[in-house]
Amino acid sequence: MSQTSAKILIVDDSLTTRKIISHYLADGGYTLIDEACDGEQAWMRIQEATPPYDMIIADWHMPVLSGFELLHKIRASSKFKSLAVIMATAEKNKEEIDKVLRLGVTDYLVKPYEAPALLSAVQKALGKS
Repeated sequence: MSQTSAKILIVDDSLTTRKIISHYLADGGYTLIDEACDGEQAWMRIQEATPPYDMIIADWHMPVLSGFELLHKIRASSKFKSLAVIMATAEKNKEEIDKVLRLGVTDYLVKPYEAPALLSAVQKALGKS
């Protein structure tokens, strides 16, 4: 899959963070980028997307529906369970990180991170999907 054809959904309750991630992705050659402000909005977009998303980049801690809860919905769905999901979080608690790893997150990034770390994780995840 070429970078320009990968469809990515950024999920974060911070508009600033969504714009930074979007900028990093655009600089990396990714042009099909959508945004959602929480997990609930993301879940609706995932179900309605045509063509479907190739990857989700989600914040962990959000109101309404957290990134962890969104990941749980995605992995419980027969239609979306193989969707690549990168969790971006300030969470450093090993037990919490182990929970998302057991649930099947594709990768995770600890905030703050720079563009090269994000782009590397995205490329790696898209190679698996």
